[in-house]
Parts: sequence; structure tokens; C-alpha cells
Amino acid sequence: MLEIQDRSKILDPKSKINTNIKCQNLKFHFCCLSFRIWVLFAICHLSFGFFNNVSALDFNNLKVKYLSGDYKAAISEGEKILAQAKDQDGLDELYYILALSYMKEGNYLRASDILK
Repeated sequence: MLEIQDRSKILDPKSKINTNIKCQNLKFHFCCLSFRIWVLFAICHLSFGFFNNVSALDFNNLKVKYLSGDYKAAISEGEKILAQAKDQDGLDELYYILALSYMKEGNYLRASDILK
């Protein structure tokens, strides 16, 4: 079992581990972990993007209702989008169309509140 070398050292055959194989295993596990993290990130990114597109469709409906002259429906649609909005970024156009709809309906006080 034990081997005696010419320098009179006793070595166990199990101690002869190829370090190249260890590096390859570590690289493989790192690549697998990186791939899993990337896939998880992609799934999260796509799912959040999917849920945000629903409000974009509602915003297009708001524009259609405003341009067709149905201001009451545009106001109700705009208020619904504002209630569902999680952050205030990118809502400038929504506020503008909503204020114009209120002005067309004659509610100038509410329109001025929205524009502030």
C-alpha cells in the first residue's frame, strides 16, 4: 500500500491528487452556478416586464378614449391607472392627458391639481 521513493519518503497513493482535475471541477461548478443565477434573473426580469405591460395597454386605452372624445371614460381609466401605479416615474404623460380630460369636462380645479 505504501510506496517508498528514492528519497526515502513514504507516500500514500491517495495523497497524489491531480490539482488540474480540482480546477476543472471548480470551473464547472462555477459555470453551473452562474448559469442558474442568469436564468433566475432572466425569469424575474421577464415576469416583471410582463406585469408592467398591462398598464401600458391601459395607457393606450386612455389615449384612445381621450382622442375619441370620451372624456369621462378617459378620466375613469386614468384614475384607475394612477391607483395601480407603483412608482411615480414615467407618469408625466398620464397626468397631462388626465388634466386635459378634466379641462374638457369643465373641472378646472381638479385639472389644476393634477398639473401641480
